[in-house]
Amino acid sequence: MIPTSIFDVIRKEVLRQCGDRDGLVDTIIFDPNGCNFDVNALLCAQNVTNGTAAGCLTVGQLSTFDTLTKDFMETNSTLVYPHWLLGAEPFWTMNVDGGSPNIIGLGYIQYTLGLGPNWNGQDFDADVVALSEKFNVGQTDASDYDVSPFYDAGKKFIHYHGMSDGGISTGASFYLCDQIDRALTPQVSSRHCTDTADYVNAPYYIAGISMTNNGQYSVPGYETEIDLTASQTGEV
Repeated sequence: MIPTSIFDVIRKEVLRQCGDRDGLVDTIIFDPNGCNFDVNALLCAQNVTNGTAAGCLTVGQLSTFDTLTKDFMETNSTLVYPHWLLGAEPFWTMNVDGGSPNIIGLGYIQYTLGLGPNWNGQDFDADVVALSEKFNVGQTDASDYDVSPFYDAGKKFIHYHGMSDGGISTGASFYLCDQIDRALTPQVSSRHCTDTADYVNAPYYIAGISMTNNGQYSVPGYETEIDLTASQTGEV
């Protein structure tokens, strides 16, 4: 187990190795997935007897770090849940605090799956995953990624997720986007709050004042709808 007091130590080392990949030293990790982080830099020296006091990790704790920053896989390489991104370490306490699991997940297994109040995180195994998939209580298994009816209605789906989220792993959002991309045809892309390039057949943009000057509407084909740009400027 990694003491919670070491989480910030890990974060600072992650920031040291990954924070300037975009050429700026601004305490922001621009691309966590693109950083080849060397966790061995946190390994305690052989003469260290108290890693917590020294601000370093033992060999066993390095293994725990690897577990926390890799996808949770089960039997037959089945993905159970995506990993936390580098930079989320200070917020690991939301789910890993003194070895105790988050009360939300614990309560789901104890009461929603019906394993009882005496069940604890140490009892977790592949059977719990299989039980959850079998009952799918409340249709919590969000596995239908075909949003074409939503797309065909001329609507836009804007999804935001903080890179350093230590509660719901940001890897889950990457997974969601990948699955929607595979299910939705044609795929729609946009640049940052503005139109796509003229040679890309996806002129969508997040409508807003001064975000476009080429006369396009935010959703081509729905020109009769009141555009957000017009509503913001008072022009209808």
